[in-house]
Amino acid sequence: MLKPNGHLTPTEFDMAAPFARHCGSPDCLGIIRGFTYLSTDERERLQPMLALHLRRLPSPCAGLVSR
Repeated sequence: MLKPNGHLTPTEFDMAAPFARHCGSPDCLGIIRGFTYLSTDERERLQPMLALHLRRLPSPCAGLVSR
């Protein structure tokens, strides 16, 4: 279980089973669907916390879905 205002380490590029998040943080994304669905700003903000396989993408936006 995640604590309020706890952070998630982004590990999934695209999720088969997205889920709702209600952590209370002003930066909460609400629906967690995967890195590919994040806006450019969200991707850049999360870059330091990304799992290694996501950091190895050619660029933070390479091959990502536009929102």
